[in-house]
Amino acid sequence: MTDLSAAEAAQAIAELEASIRAAELRLARSEAFIDFQPRFVAGCERRPDLVPIFDVFERAYAAARGEGRPVIALVSSGPQVGKTLAGQAACAAWLARCPADELAFIAYNDDLAREKSRKIRDIAKAAGVAVRGDSSAVDRWQTTSGGGFLARGRNGGVTGRSGLSLIWVDDPYKDGLEAQSEAISRSIAETVSGVIFTRRHARTSVVISHTRWTTNDLIAQLDAKLRGRIEAHGVDLVNVSLPCVDADTGEPLITFGGRDRAFYEAQRLLVTDHDWWALYMGSPRPREGKLLRGVHTYDARPGRYACAIGMDLAYSTRTTADWSVAVVLARELDVEPGQLPRFYVLEVLRRRCSFTEWLAEMRALQMRYHGAQVHMRTGGQEAALLETAHSMGLSVRHEPTKGDKLVNARALEADWNHGRVLVPASATWDVSGYVSRALDFSGMSSAEVDDEIDATVTAHRALSEGVLTPGNVGRAAGRAPAARGGWL
Repeated sequence: MTDLSAAEAAQAIAELEASIRAAELRLARSEAFIDFQPRFVAGCERRPDLVPIFDVFERAYAAARGEGRPVIALVSSGPQVGKTLAGQAACAAWLARCPADELAFIAYNDDLAREKSRKIRDIAKAAGVAVRGDSSAVDRWQTTSGGGFLARGRNGGVTGRSGLSLIWVDDPYKDGLEAQSEAISRSIAETVSGVIFTRRHARTSVVISHTRWTTNDLIAQLDAKLRGRIEAHGVDLVNVSLPCVDADTGEPLITFGGRDRAFYEAQRLLVTDHDWWALYMGSPRPREGKLLRGVHTYDARPGRYACAIGMDLAYSTRTTADWSVAVVLARELDVEPGQLPRFYVLEVLRRRCSFTEWLAEMRALQMRYHGAQVHMRTGGQEAALLETAHSMGLSVRHEPTKGDKLVNARALEADWNHGRVLVPASATWDVSGYVSRALDFSGMSSAEVDDEIDATVTAHRALSEGVLTPGNVGRAAGRAPAARGGWL
């Protein structure tokens, strides 16, 4: 056997590597998108539960070839089930089949778009797609065949691009708070209509994918606008909703990552009914109904508990006689492993009085509960009032109000509706009035009497997040003050 020179050996290795890449590319071009993913994406298994998502991209690819009608696809699935990774694999497989096509990806911001684009590029290169060496920008890279990938945040858009074969909008909302915002939701819908849809040509498909949040999110708006109308113009509207659980039997439909029946039953207990139907079932329900349902009572306080006082002021710098509210809430401390704590409404203070009189009432309330911390969500001129309160000896821990009432009340909703928020069976304060106003709360009307719910939400949030300070822990028998810096 003749010895090879170093140059000949290097040439042989290069030819072998080129041969391997060519074989990988031939294989990638021949495989269905769903089979491409486990072969070229490390750690991924074949996902038959996501077949409808892969089929959307297959139809879009065929339409770009002139083999069928382009699609407007509205795709939703539960959180963290692999929807986005399936789309990334499909985009890489698309470019493996036809590296001359150009695809675009839109996420809620530029950083996320670049992160997803980098992943798609890595998968495509692993499948043998040749990427131009001078195309190093992660948000826009090109293949040696003239195609490539463009990634943008939702505010960047795809203007100036022509000939796109696919535009994929994935998770345009950062979170539920954005989805609840009418202004943000309207802005996203306008971007899709005025920027993204205007970049279509005759064979371009658009895929819109996100977890469902509300009855008026982007998918809902587009479905209402296009259903029964767009088909007459040579475009197919495709709806793909993948609920995690069969609504009739309770059996899991998405079992990725060990998500079995027990997992979903636990999740349903941990989240609100609204979030369950929206996020996990892909079927958000209207919020016009009342938020809190039923009432659960207690006769005795728990053995050990932590207290917080939620306060809602109804003053301005000029008025002195409107309702102000304080809600004393306790969280039990001795909880069995695997159980969630219960919360006890100990007292509700609701007064129409001057601000000075209210401060005196609050100091007395705080003393009755051994220095429990007062918490408040503030906005506008309330900050000036709190300065006065501090100067008169009432310490208030406060933070700016964020989001709307429904978003802020979600955690309380979950605990209340699962029987983990209890009110006293009898008390010297107006329990029935508090319960009546709580059960009337929908968060949909500015005319609602919601100050008690706001104060309860504030106290519940403080206790749920562990804002427990010396003096706010007591015992049922006599409510002894807490030891400094520790539990009783």
